[in-house]
Amino acid sequence: MPEGEYWRFFKEDGSQQYNDWLFINGKWYYFEESGLMKTGWVSWKDLLYFLGPDGDMWVNRETPDGHFVNEDGVAIR
Repeated sequence: MPEGEYWRFFKEDGSQQYNDWLFINGKWYYFEESGLMKTGWVSWKDLLYFLGPDGDMWVNRETPDGHFVNEDGVAIR
């Protein structure tokens, strides 16, 4: 469900996704504590991931700020 430029995700049982990743239609998305889909950099278990403007986790590519993420979406330092 859209909320401005952000989305919330409700599971089949009606509960909302919070503070965790979800795999939807072949892509990973992160929903923060407010339940809104996150974009940009996310720190998860001491690793950094980049989520594009559509909220999907980027893999094997350069981010807009010149960093690279590997095949698992983890920033290469």
